[in-house]
Amino acid sequence: MVGTLGKALGSYGAYVCADEEMVHYLINSARSLIFSTAPGPPAVAGALAALELLQERPHRVERLRSAARTLRRALALEGFPVAEQEMQIVPLLVGDEHAAMRLCKEALERGVFAQAIRPPTVPTGTSRLRLATMASHTAEELKLAARVLGEAARAIGLDPATMGPRVIADPMSADERDTEEPYLPVAAGEHRGGAPFDLEIAAGRAVRYGARKLRRPRGVVVH
Repeated sequence: MVGTLGKALGSYGAYVCADEEMVHYLINSARSLIFSTAPGPPAVAGALAALELLQERPHRVERLRSAARTLRRALALEGFPVAEQEMQIVPLLVGDEHAAMRLCKEALERGVFAQAIRPPTVPTGTSRLRLATMASHTAEELKLAARVLGEAARAIGLDPATMGPRVIADPMSADERDTEEPYLPVAAGEHRGGAPFDLEIAAGRAVRYGARKLRRPRGVVVH
């Protein structure tokens, strides 16, 4: 089993779970591992803490998946071709790298940051904007981001409908968009749809990381 410690867990690097024989084989044969150094202790501690949080608060994962569905449906309403999946990273294929950069800049000027990804990170002709939802995003923020991206694309002469084949055949109607409940019920004490998204209050006691105040950004960051 191979997994990442990066975006999902807030650290960096990756891990492999295997039996002892396979571990020794990879240590001595894997090109990406040979001559590399071990992750620093702070990164390892951060990843372990994130894994503990996932075990203690699995509702955060459900919120993340629900947020991804909300963003995808909102993008589909704007005409963008997006896949009906639960992955929290949503690519908007643009094609030309200069157009991708113009779209990124136009959206940023309207208050939404979506990173433009260009070659050599992706193949030539497949430049894109990479949107990454978070469990702390509200439905209103994600719908606003989708609308801004649609407006930004049209402002620079891009038709969202031509940016790849449509794969969500039946996105939410306007009524569903206004009445949709995007997040599943979660632990008591959480402020659903607010910020911070998870106050982590139990029996009148804040856990050690729950008392930290979180500041909301002035714009919407989808990254």
